[in-house]
Amino acid sequence: MTTLLLVRATLAVAMIVVGSIIFVRMLEAFREGFAVVPGLVLGAAMIALGAHRIALIVRARRAA
Repeated sequence: MTTLLLVRATLAVAMIVVGSIIFVRMLEAFREGFAVVPGLVLGAAMIALGAHRIALIVRARRAA
């Protein structure tokens, strides 16, 4: 079970990193117009989902 949590944690961290990259690139392109807003929302959602998964993993580790 520990290996599975480690894999899930790695994927959650990767999701946060990719979300951060998307968010930063969309912020750089924001001056071009509001067409990048969906990219900003996607980046923020990926960061939030990764952070939520990390929180769930921490909670599961404490319960075990």
